[in-house]
Amino acid sequence: MRRRGLLAGGLLPALSLLPSWTVQAQPLSLGEQFALRARTGAALGHSLAEVLGLSHLGLLVNGTSICAALASATGAAFLDRRPGGSLRVEALAAAEEAASAVHALRGQEGIGLLFGGQAGHRENLPLVRASLQALQAEDYRGTVFLHLRLWLAGQLTQLAQEDAALADWLAVHPRLVALSVDPKHDRYELLRVGLDDGRQVVRERLEQRTMDPSWARLFRRLFDPEAPA
Repeated sequence: MRRRGLLAGGLLPALSLLPSWTVQAQPLSLGEQFALRARTGAALGHSLAEVLGLSHLGLLVNGTSICAALASATGAAFLDRRPGGSLRVEALAAAEEAASAVHALRGQEGIGLLFGGQAGHRENLPLVRASLQALQAEDYRGTVFLHLRLWLAGQLTQLAQEDAALADWLAVHPRLVALSVDPKHDRYELLRVGLDDGRQVVRERLEQRTMDPSWARLFRRLFDPEAPA
């Protein structure tokens, strides 16, 4: 019998703040977008090094400046905690590039899918799909880390419904991890996640920390255009 987890839909406090994942819905200036990624990437790099214990990290990103800001902040914080560690970043312009990018990163202990930035769901989903399929083809058993935008949008569930073979691989992968936030309650969370019956679930909360007010306020404005500055 498959182990049951907390359904991702149970993360309603965060999901209720998401009107849509569109650039147009985001009221932050470009500078504020960079500041938010700097804060989030600093926390994430610490989590990947100290909570997950990784020493060799690979990151997959798209070519947008906001996505690059998150990857840069994450990588800098990670290497600050792991001076002897390694960091490799591969930027994808198209889904067809995923296989070679994943192959280049296959020796890293963890690979993060940080697709977000100015690209919308239609642009990012093919990159996510191709990257996960490439990881499946490599039978990659290291940590696979998912950007909160992928997780909160339910993209694992969507991809599992489209690709049965990928769903089977994700269901038994031992080290799937996602970042989530609940800005309404000022919470940052690192989650061990998976698939049960084709639906993404939370298996364990690996880390939970309180965001300071300015950090949480940026997230609230990102998720809700009507939130006060």
